[in-house]
Amino acid sequence: MKSLAQGRLFFHTARYLSLSQFWYRAKRLLRKRWWQWQDKPIPHCQTWTLVNFEPLYLGLSDLQQNPNWQAFTAPAVQQATAIAQGCFQFLNNEVAFDAAPQWHNPKLSHLWRYHLHYFDYVTQLLVWQAVQPENDALPTFQKLALSWIAENGRYAGDGWHPYTISLRTVNWLHAVHALRTEPHATKFLNTLLSSLYGQAKMLFSDLELDVRGNHLIENLRALIWAGTVFAGEEPQRWRQRALELLERETAAQILPDGGHFERTPGYHLVILKDYLEIGLFLQRNQQAVPYWLKTAVQQMADYLLKIISPDGNVPLLKDTARQTMLASPQELLTSVALFLDDPKYKTDAVFGLYSMLLWGCAGWQKQNEWPVHKPEHSSRWLPDSGYIVMRDKQKQDYLIVDVGKVCPDYLPAHAHADALSYELTINSKRFIVDSGVYEYTAGLWRNYFRSTPAHNTVAVAEQNQSEVWGSFRVARRAQTKLLTHQFSEQYQLMQAEHNGYRRLSPAVIHRRTIYWHLSQYWLWVDELWGTGTTNATSFIHLHPNITAHRNGRSSWQITGSTQPFWLSCFGSQTTAWLQGQLEPNPQGWYSEAFGKKTANNTLEIHTQGQLPLRFGYVLSRTEPASVKIETTQKAAIITTNHRGQQQSLILRHDTPPQVL
Repeated sequence: MKSLAQGRLFFHTARYLSLSQFWYRAKRLLRKRWWQWQDKPIPHCQTWTLVNFEPLYLGLSDLQQNPNWQAFTAPAVQQATAIAQGCFQFLNNEVAFDAAPQWHNPKLSHLWRYHLHYFDYVTQLLVWQAVQPENDALPTFQKLALSWIAENGRYAGDGWHPYTISLRTVNWLHAVHALRTEPHATKFLNTLLSSLYGQAKMLFSDLELDVRGNHLIENLRALIWAGTVFAGEEPQRWRQRALELLERETAAQILPDGGHFERTPGYHLVILKDYLEIGLFLQRNQQAVPYWLKTAVQQMADYLLKIISPDGNVPLLKDTARQTMLASPQELLTSVALFLDDPKYKTDAVFGLYSMLLWGCAGWQKQNEWPVHKPEHSSRWLPDSGYIVMRDKQKQDYLIVDVGKVCPDYLPAHAHADALSYELTINSKRFIVDSGVYEYTAGLWRNYFRSTPAHNTVAVAEQNQSEVWGSFRVARRAQTKLLTHQFSEQYQLMQAEHNGYRRLSPAVIHRRTIYWHLSQYWLWVDELWGTGTTNATSFIHLHPNITAHRNGRSSWQITGSTQPFWLSCFGSQTTAWLQGQLEPNPQGWYSEAFGKKTANNTLEIHTQGQLPLRFGYVLSRTEPASVKIETTQKAAIITTNHRGQQQSLILRHDTPPQVL
């Protein structure tokens, strides 16, 4: 029975894939098996020519000139000195090696080993070298690189995955520029570049055309780098092929509204950073920057301005984690402003380490002459990525709702079962949150953080809306449709539905209406349409700093914000607050960074009965609000009383909501 269920999951996952994906996956697997069967050593090419290229990190040499930057360089120096002592920390997990790193240690998580192979820590070592020249930064890199070359001489292991090759190639080339002026590094530099050239050859033959998405973007970025710094016909082919594919992928992956097609805000930041760096590196090295690339940077930056929370961060939707990038969203936007020479993208006065590395003192002086630009944040519907963004600019309140596709049809890796879920920020502070992402390793925690109960939405019959399984797979998927949205000076409203529970018996359509009476209250109404009897649970995940105190049978005072709020539910049979639960299933956990989870208060609102079912909750300012439901044959009338005022919302099955 278990194998039958597993086969069904495989079938419903594979049917979304394209024929070209099957073809490229078969080619890659056969090529890999052939290379491994031959047991040939990885090529170390001796006949290469390095051009006199300009680095991406042009500002390294300026780091000593301003003592105010010490606050930004100090954490990098601390990380670099730890690495010199054999201590590596990735995903909030520190591992100390006695001698050389254990590149293939199976006791370490797959993703942790990937980070070890990325060599992202080259940046910290270069910062250390720049601010304290008489240190072990470059000898440490030399030791690590030689260890990697010695321990990865055959085509096997994490080090030869195209994704790790891609990130390592760019990071090693950062180091190459610094090493070129070192008088005693000639022999090592030759060894390093011979390995690098060979890695680029392997990458060119093993592009992730079966996966595509952000992985393929990283592959192409690395080939553009290698094809720019190495001279000759072969590197020129790398760069030309990479630019051709990147143009194709840009058309497919950057949506018309500017969002990245994986619909994960965290990966949107990654892709924006990649495109910015590709454009800047080409520009610095006298290569033409394609118009479509600059346009993509501008579109993605505009999109970021539209979805960014008042606290300056992106929402933690799908596989979004903080602390995974060198640059904050505002700092990334500042670098975009300098690249496009457009002050409107400077939204913060901080010029941090990332901006300093890219632009140096000249960039700092230029942006310092620009005023901080406060974007005209407004409520909007982003139809291609599928997000509704609602804002009250006066109070710095923000609500973002996921009403889009679960994932690209052929790329479910970073999807969650989160249709109609949302995040709410009040007075620039996170209030109701997405649970985030804790790890990518298949198992208990990956399953939980991708599940419907980990999101602010509704589970029917204790099932996920979309069949998320494994680390990165989704079988049958909820299809979401926005029915209406209304933005006015008094209120904002949206209504959407999904069919993820159509596969159940009885089949159910989940429709959610959110009504925001500005400066007063937020109202969520969930309707379950179908024929028969079912049960359902709505989940509300509070930020760890927010707590609840009972104020009645179905009402609570919510504290921890700048002012008290009240939460009341209606149409439910039972409720339960959970925090840090492990058994029988995890619940009440929040993770805004890999490897780090915190218990948080989570409310479960349970209902059951004959379909259609209607239930929901209201979050109000100043004092509690009460909600009454009246049902007729043609409509449901939801009446909210708050501060002596009464507001009615009329919901019909086949017409938009009406506000009275």
